[in-house]
Amino acid sequence: MSDIMTVRITEQLKQNMAEFDLNWSEFIRTAIQQKILELKREQAFLEMDKIKLKNKSKKLQMADEVIKWRKRH
Repeated sequence: MSDIMTVRITEQLKQNMAEFDLNWSEFIRTAIQQKILELKREQAFLEMDKIKLKNKSKKLQMADEVIKWRKRH
Protein backbone atom coordinates (compact mmCIF):
# COMPACT_ATOMS: atom_id res chain seq x y z
CA MET A 1 0.00 0.00 0.00
CA SER A 2 1.29 3.45 -0.72
CA ASP A 3 0.33 6.95 0.28
CA ILE A 4 0.12 10.09 -1.80
CA MET A 5 2.26 13.08 -0.95
CA THR A 6 1.57 16.49 -2.46
CA VAL A 7 4.29 19.06 -3.01
CA ARG A 8 3.62 22.66 -3.92
CA ILE A 9 6.04 24.15 -6.47
CA THR A 10 6.21 27.47 -8.26
CA GLU A 11 5.08 27.82 -11.85
CA GLN A 12 8.65 28.64 -12.86
CA LEU A 13 9.95 25.46 -11.27
CA LYS A 14 7.23 23.46 -13.03
CA GLN A 15 8.26 24.96 -16.37
CA ASN A 16 11.90 24.20 -15.70
CA MET A 17 11.06 20.61 -14.80
CA ALA A 18 9.02 20.23 -18.01
CA GLU A 19 12.17 20.96 -20.05
CA PHE A 20 13.58 17.58 -19.04
CA ASP A 21 12.30 14.12 -19.81
CA LEU A 22 12.59 12.78 -16.29
CA ASN A 23 10.28 10.79 -14.04
CA TRP A 24 10.13 13.41 -11.29
CA SER A 25 8.04 11.22 -8.98
CA GLU A 26 10.68 8.48 -9.08
CA PHE A 27 13.43 11.06 -8.64
CA ILE A 28 11.75 12.44 -5.52
CA ARG A 29 11.11 8.94 -4.10
CA THR A 30 14.77 8.05 -4.60
CA ALA A 31 15.94 11.33 -3.05
CA ILE A 32 13.75 10.71 0.01
CA GLN A 33 15.06 7.15 0.37
CA GLN A 34 18.67 8.38 0.13
CA LYS A 35 18.03 11.06 2.76
CA ILE A 36 16.48 8.50 5.10
CA LEU A 37 19.54 6.24 4.73
CA GLU A 38 21.81 9.21 5.40
CA LEU A 39 19.88 10.13 8.55
CA LYS A 40 19.91 6.52 9.78
CA ARG A 41 23.70 6.38 9.30
CA GLU A 42 24.08 9.61 11.26
CA GLN A 43 21.93 8.13 14.04
CA ALA A 44 24.06 4.99 14.09
CA PHE A 45 27.27 7.02 14.29
CA LEU A 46 25.87 9.07 17.16
CA GLU A 47 24.85 5.88 18.97
CA MET A 48 28.32 4.39 18.44
CA ASP A 49 29.89 7.58 19.79
CA LYS A 50 27.70 7.32 22.90
CA ILE A 51 28.78 3.71 23.40
CA LYS A 52 32.45 4.63 22.93
CA LEU A 53 32.18 7.45 25.46
CA LYS A 54 30.38 5.18 27.91
CA ASN A 55 33.09 2.52 27.62
CA LYS A 56 35.96 5.00 27.55
CA SER A 57 35.72 5.46 31.30
CA LYS A 58 36.19 1.70 31.71
CA LYS A 59 39.50 1.92 29.84
CA LEU A 60 38.60 -1.15 27.87
CA GLN A 61 41.58 -2.55 26.04
CA MET A 62 40.24 -4.43 23.05
CA ALA A 63 43.46 -6.35 22.37
CA ASP A 64 43.51 -7.64 25.94
CA GLU A 65 39.86 -8.64 25.69
CA VAL A 66 40.49 -10.56 22.46
CA ILE A 67 43.43 -12.40 24.03
CA LYS A 68 41.32 -13.33 27.07
CA TRP A 69 38.49 -14.54 24.82
CA ARG A 70 40.85 -16.64 22.72
CA LYS A 71 42.35 -18.28 25.81
CA ARG A 72 38.88 -19.25 27.04
CA HIS A 73 37.88 -20.78 23.69
